[in-house]
Amino acid sequence: MVRVVLVIFSLTLALAALRAPRLAQPSARPAAPLARFDGTQIQLAWQLPAGPGHERVIIYRRQEGQSFAEVAQVEAEALAWSDGAVSAGQTWEYCLSFRSRAGALSEKSAPVTVTTGATQRLRFRGGSMTRGIFEISAVAQGRRYDETFVHAAGEEIGDLRRVEGQSAPLDFRLGYRLVALRVETTAPQGQTRDILLDERGQPLKHMGGARVELALPVKGELRERVVAEIEAKGGRRFTLIEGEGLAP
Repeated sequence: MVRVVLVIFSLTLALAALRAPRLAQPSARPAAPLARFDGTQIQLAWQLPAGPGHERVIIYRRQEGQSFAEVAQVEAEALAWSDGAVSAGQTWEYCLSFRSRAGALSEKSAPVTVTTGATQRLRFRGGSMTRGIFEISAVAQGRRYDETFVHAAGEEIGDLRRVEGQSAPLDFRLGYRLVALRVETTAPQGQTRDILLDERGQPLKHMGGARVELALPVKGELRERVVAEIEAKGGRRFTLIEGEGLAP
């Protein structure tokens, strides 16, 4: 009799456990998404993590010095999302979390950083000791725009500028400041090799039979060139000779 009671009690506990609501357990931290800028928008892609079925992905975005804020929720199985609410010349961070069908929310993934305007370029075109001429290239909606800016020492390089075909001004500011300009004098580089001749006009030769040659510097006029010293936001400095450029 006692054995029957124990069996019934065990079955009752098992049925109660099956009927009791299960607490949603958060899934493991997902991997950081992949991100790239295609000239018009930032494209994110992700993989579904292992575990229970994931229904939604929550995407968070922030700029430097700000906190992450939710910007979108999409079907997890979409595996991709595009952010068109960005402008050129900026750096963004993205992370995401998954919500399971049971309602559990995962941790946020590690962030991924992407810069809009990675296709931009700054080129120093020369100038004088008081003004530097810079050409900046930017891409918007699949088109490349080249604009020229003239700056004095101490000024930020580039600016907002309206261009044909765009309703809003494009941002040509790359985060560089012109520190100083100077003019350098350079001499021609290289050497010429002259063969020494004897009184009959024949090449002089060493004892081993090789011709005797004399290395002389290349003749030419001295040339002046303008050099620009540029500082990035982080304090790193670059020196550009007229005609040289750099990409952020």
